[in-house]
Amino acid sequence: MGRLLPGSKAAFADWWKTTAAARFTKIPAAALDHRRFWDAMHAVNLKQLEEISRAIAVRIVQSSGVDVSSVALDMTNFATFVDTANGKAPIAQRGKAKQKRADATLAKAGKKLDELAATLARGKSRRGKDKVEAEITAITGKPWVRRVITWELTGDQPKDLRLTWNIDVGARAALEEEIFGKHVLITGHHDWPVPEVVAGCPRTT
Repeated sequence: MGRLLPGSKAAFADWWKTTAAARFTKIPAAALDHRRFWDAMHAVNLKQLEEISRAIAVRIVQSSGVDVSSVALDMTNFATFVDTANGKAPIAQRGKAKQKRADATLAKAGKKLDELAATLARGKSRRGKDKVEAEITAITGKPWVRRVITWELTGDQPKDLRLTWNIDVGARAALEEEIFGKHVLITGHHDWPVPEVVAGCPRTT
């Protein structure tokens, strides 16, 4: 069977013609025309997709002998190239990826630090060093920010206070690896529903 290279759905039918798939599946290339793509997407509903996914998972376990005594969940963020404004693709929804939330949080903190540094650089601040430090601590208070941003406040008198800050590249890389990569959760609580395993909360009775 021919190799399917990355491409648009418009090229799928042309690729199908180069394979023996039509003979084996009895599905002609004409049925895979890109104009019928969304019709095919609606051939099964969400409940049927869940049942299909479960059946495939069970078959994989039976065939490979995978140990399922523990629960492992892939917490990776997934991106879709489907136009989420397309009314024919209701399954594809816009969400809030953790990495983008972190980027936005860091950007917001950086902007506030820049504004504070500029104010101090003009030498007209009347706030004492302890109050300025408290403001910086508040700006960098969120865990993602605190782990990545380093700062230094020099000077003793209000007019002499100067702020410099940087993003620790190594800390940022470690944060991305830890939070935005794959998380594997292992549990012995086989009677817990999946959401409670993820949340790490015991069931309430």
